[in-house]
Amino acid sequence: MIIQNFIPAPIPSRNENCIIDDVLTRMQSESGSVMWLNIGGTAINEFNTSGYIARTFPTLYPTGSADL
Repeated sequence: MIIQNFIPAPIPSRNENCIIDDVLTRMQSESGSVMWLNIGGTAINEFNTSGYIARTFPTLYPTGSADL
């Protein structure tokens, strides 16, 4: 039976709303745009394409053996 549990944690100096406002302000002030990759116009058919999950996530499935 646990009678008392104490995990020391520092008291945050700023609240969550201030941090979110700061991040949003910084994101809006940056003028750099994101260059998206150019992908083909053909969609992948997940029912007829074998091994598409392993090819999409090669770090998770390096050998491809756990693909559905």
